[in-house]
Amino acid sequence: MTAEWTTPPVVLTRVVQCLGGIDLDPWADGGRTVPAAQHFTASADGLGQSWHGRVYINPPYGRPIAAWIAKLLAEAACGHVTAAIALVPARTDTAWFRQFDGWPVAFWHGRLRFGAAPHAAPFPSAVVVSGSRWRDSGKPSAPWRRCMSRRAVRSRIHPPNAIPAPGGGRLRRTAPLSYSESNSYR
Repeated sequence: MTAEWTTPPVVLTRVVQCLGGIDLDPWADGGRTVPAAQHFTASADGLGQSWHGRVYINPPYGRPIAAWIAKLLAEAACGHVTAAIALVPARTDTAWFRQFDGWPVAFWHGRLRFGAAPHAAPFPSAVVVSGSRWRDSGKPSAPWRRCMSRRAVRSRIHPPNAIPAPGGGRLRRTAPLSYSESNSYR
């Protein structure tokens, strides 16, 4: 198994629709399948580079993902990244995923098939977006919901005050967990 999973075309179509174009892919595959103005391949060391503009990242999965998420958050916080979308495994039980607190998250229905893999991924996927344009009064904005239609994903703001329950396992909910397009919380 590899840590590099090429983004499925159905995801790329929605990413380009949401961002209006991609300025940077900081973890580009060798074939540069993401239609970005600039690509950093593994040899260019995307973690050591400055990121800018509209960024799409499908980071390396496994242990390295934490460093890539930290870099994305740091570049967004200092304003170098104006908007970003990350395709990540939906590992809500991990410390790196909890760093997305306050960011709109869309959980993909079903399992994605990455690249030329013969089977769908053995894990669920999530699409996370940064930028104030994507939040509206604590809920995913209408443009975000249009980009990530109900047929493909369920959107929500990852609650900033969800914390691990004593003893691990389930999250103790102190805020609604998801926002659906029907404006009801589940």
